[in-house]
Amino acid sequence: MEALEIEGTDGGTYTEEVAEENADYAAADGTVDATGLIQGEETGNFADKIIYTASAHLETTDLDQAMDALYQLADQYGAFLESSSVTGNNLLDIAAGYRYGRCADFTLRVPKEHYSDFTAALDAVGNVVTLSSDAENITAQYSDVETQVKSYDTQEQRLLEIMAQADTVEDMIALESRLSDVRMEKDRLETQLQNWDRQVDYSTVTISLTEVEVLTPEPPAEEPTYLE
Repeated sequence: MEALEIEGTDGGTYTEEVAEENADYAAADGTVDATGLIQGEETGNFADKIIYTASAHLETTDLDQAMDALYQLADQYGAFLESSSVTGNNLLDIAAGYRYGRCADFTLRVPKEHYSDFTAALDAVGNVVTLSSDAENITAQYSDVETQVKSYDTQEQRLLEIMAQADTVEDMIALESRLSDVRMEKDRLETQLQNWDRQVDYSTVTISLTEVEVLTPEPPAEEPTYLE
């Protein structure tokens, strides 16, 4: 059981119980399970709190054309370019007629509903040498932070109620200091939730695009074994 307690200048204390907050949340939003996590409308579906990331290395014989194809692919799937860099040849290489070896790196944010289609369509940009994908389920962490935000919100409201009853300036100052701490921590946690929401809603795809003279050939198909 957690109690919110502020000591007054007269030696007494202002105390408000916050142990019943889970029961209040359960009545308003859902049910509290054995782990203490609140299951209801605000926590959402478990599958909604997954952060997808992908990393790909592509080859092309024409970097400019491949970059145009990548931009078109981003437009097609509603993705946006977060960062990019292009490295070209030096003047000596260009004078010698050598134009291969240029490379470009991109970080794109792709709507989660188009993540699979976007990564599957990268072969339209260039020869896909490697492609890796990762999924991080943050549902438990997200739900825990949501619960903490609700707890701080309850503390904030009760502190305001106590402040309305404060008799001295000293008591008011002590309460305002506590209220400032509660609001600061609540804002920090809400910012964390917003950052997670952005990562969940828009998957991160990093692409390394290299210009080569000859594309890497696909490995030959293995002959089936007798058992196969």
